[in-house]
Amino acid sequence: MSYLPAYCFCRNPYLLVSFESDFIRNAASFKRALPENEPVTLLIQLGWQRETVEMRDKLAAELADVVKLIPNISIIVLANSLIERDNLRAVGIKSELCNHNAFLDERRIRINFRQKKEFDAIYVARITPFKRHYLAYGVKSLRMIGCYSTKSKLDCANYAEVRAHLPLADYSNSVWSSRIPHEIQRAHCGLCLSAEEGAMFVCGEYLLCGVPVVNTVNMGGRDTLIPEFAMRRVGDSADEVAAAVEWWKEHAPDPQKVRAGFLEMAEPHRELLRRLIFDITGKKIKRFPHKLGVRRRLMPWEQLFHGVRKK
Repeated sequence: MSYLPAYCFCRNPYLLVSFESDFIRNAASFKRALPENEPVTLLIQLGWQRETVEMRDKLAAELADVVKLIPNISIIVLANSLIERDNLRAVGIKSELCNHNAFLDERRIRINFRQKKEFDAIYVARITPFKRHYLAYGVKSLRMIGCYSTKSKLDCANYAEVRAHLPLADYSNSVWSSRIPHEIQRAHCGLCLSAEEGAMFVCGEYLLCGVPVVNTVNMGGRDTLIPEFAMRRVGDSADEVAAAVEWWKEHAPDPQKVRAGFLEMAEPHRELLRRLIFDITGKKIKRFPHKLGVRRRLMPWEQLFHGVRKK
């Protein structure tokens, strides 16, 4: 038995959430799986920036095709930034500012105050060009966690270049998700180096671990939930990144304040989604599933009650 990449909050009325690329790629399968003769509301999360006109219009066209295929569906996009929300509303797409990092479950991520700092910085990121690992070439002591696609010539070439420039970095292709908080807390700071993507889940994980970040200018909503005191903004320069890492080594913030600052910023996004779900279904939600139940493994009982079974 297989399930589609979505989480169902309610079946009467029908309300589900999915990432844009996951739903669009599987639209025909969702059509078969969803009820045909009753309203369906789809909450879309964004895995890539929709702040530019080009990317906004691409999504608008794709969602229009979804509505043609599934006429009984209503779509609300959960934007990661205000720019995204306003961009989407400008072309008639229903959208709310509801950053996906707000739905990391803090119960899964605890601060270990006994953990010693072993690395200057950590970068948890797939080794692919848009993650811009080259901006970390000046970091003296770096923990890297991230796979790369062996089927992509571009990724393979990029991986070879990154490893050649960072021969002393402590690198792991993958780590159990339950071990990520431990790995993050081995470092003085976390790196966020892409120029565009989505909100970047691991950025929220850094902050929940009480670890500050070095952050480049970016599109996609990463900055929305970063407390200013826990962030060093840098230009697209390896020297600036390295200098910011050194700064955090000497000016470490209180881990509890970093975590609390993130959670305080996340709460309005959680409350907005609670109200939205109540308005649609009449159902009150106290706690949300980790990552809203998408882009993670669902337990069998979660699949039974909240999965969208493939037909």
